[in-house]
Amino acid sequence: MKSRHEAFLRHAARLAEIPRLLKPASLSGRWEQDPELHRDADRGFLASEYFHAHFYGIEQPSALYDGDGALVFSNSEEGFFPATLDLPRADGSSIGFRDYGGVLILLLDLNRRRTDVPAGLSHFALMIDRGFFETTISRPDGPVSLTEGEYRLLSLLLSGLDLKQAAAALGAAYDTKRKQLQVIFQKFNVSSQAALLQAASFTIMGDVIGLIGRSGTVRAEQALLRRHFGDGVLFHDVALSDGQRMPVWEFGARKGKPCLYFHPLLTPTVVAEDAVDQMQATGLRWIVAPRFFSPVANEPDPVLHLERYCAALADFIEHFIGEPVDCVGASSGTAWLGYFARHYPHLIGQIVIAGMPHPPTLRDTEESTSLQSSLSDAMRHNPKVVSTLVKAYAVIARSPVLAARAYRLAYRHSAPDLAVVDYGIKAGFILDWLKLMGERGGNAIAADLIINQRDWVSELLESGLPITLVHGEQDRMCRPDVLHELNARRCDIRTHILPDAGHHLMSSHFEVIANILGGAYLCTAHSA
Repeated sequence: MKSRHEAFLRHAARLAEIPRLLKPASLSGRWEQDPELHRDADRGFLASEYFHAHFYGIEQPSALYDGDGALVFSNSEEGFFPATLDLPRADGSSIGFRDYGGVLILLLDLNRRRTDVPAGLSHFALMIDRGFFETTISRPDGPVSLTEGEYRLLSLLLSGLDLKQAAAALGAAYDTKRKQLQVIFQKFNVSSQAALLQAASFTIMGDVIGLIGRSGTVRAEQALLRRHFGDGVLFHDVALSDGQRMPVWEFGARKGKPCLYFHPLLTPTVVAEDAVDQMQATGLRWIVAPRFFSPVANEPDPVLHLERYCAALADFIEHFIGEPVDCVGASSGTAWLGYFARHYPHLIGQIVIAGMPHPPTLRDTEESTSLQSSLSDAMRHNPKVVSTLVKAYAVIARSPVLAARAYRLAYRHSAPDLAVVDYGIKAGFILDWLKLMGERGGNAIAADLIINQRDWVSELLESGLPITLVHGEQDRMCRPDVLHELNARRCDIRTHILPDAGHHLMSSHFEVIANILGGAYLCTAHSA
């Protein structure tokens, strides 16, 4: 029998087929025991989360640097920004300019403008190319047009060089650049170098501040939902009793039977073309309180995140629903539902689990045979690998080609799941959500991985609530025979095995789930 470590290495080798993901520079040998790698990964995903929370929508190449001038995060391909930069003095201006590879970089001191900057982060960097210059700086008679030589000279002057140093850096004679500077004066309608640099820096900074301000108002998840579901989704920003506001999304019948969805890690919505129509047909009021976008999503303590999120859900149900709701858990959302069922059973009518994850409590009695259970074992032996896994996820999610290949590889041994993945990729559902989660959900992703290691099975079983398990016979993330372990502990659990389904049965067989919630019995499922 192969050991758990061998099983993990086998699945890691499968992922290694994806270019760039597990190359030595990313995850070296014995990576799970490398504390420096985990610290860097932890810092990297916190920086990524901060960037996409505050600078979302900025399309120009941008980056974050730490106090030592080391690059921590970039929204661009490797090589766009230098690994290190000479930062402006802390006692100087809050903005500065640097020239790198012939391109101007603006540096903004985060700690002098914001109070929520993660420890270690220091400067926001934005690449100011010639096109940005020309669209930003204009005169009453039209935009300013710069030649490449004029742009290079102005960039070096803004970076702090005097005219003689700039000419030497460009390999040109001083008189040649002095004459070129006179042309730039005319284009900017100024008469001195000091006035030129002041006009250029103030105009650029004003435009950048406006750009940052506009980026903070974008609600990317709402735009994504509207694109996928049109008018089939309602957005609520619910004020809770503790003063916090929680986003709530509603689908289906507005006055129908309330059903609260504990969504999986990869997407907070149901990836099925006719899902909303099925909700309407069965009279379901489908409610999602997306934990990745909740007020506590940035909570670094996963257990505190879990407690506060579930308390907010309870507050919402008591004050805005006013009656027990049916709860549906899918994949990693099942662990969050387990905690909610244990602490708030009076707010739940029934529980339906659609595509259960591999229970961590069964790892000592069953060999790890899936990628999910292998990663679970790795985290159990060294919890610090979570940061590295989140970093790997973010690397994959930002590249559509890489994300599509990774997702297909993970589910290639289950034909029903592969069909769901291919549909989601073609429709845009999966890749859009993967990218958004990778950009915005560092702490939330880590919380999902860690919360899934709790004994959520006992929490569900000991709640005493009616439970229905719906599972795919071709599920390779959690083998169907695992369900017998749960039936042995509570014989009143209804179990349905769908022969033509895999792990993603919420998408492939949503009609079945909707019928169960609506009170209909399964005709085509095998009952255990």
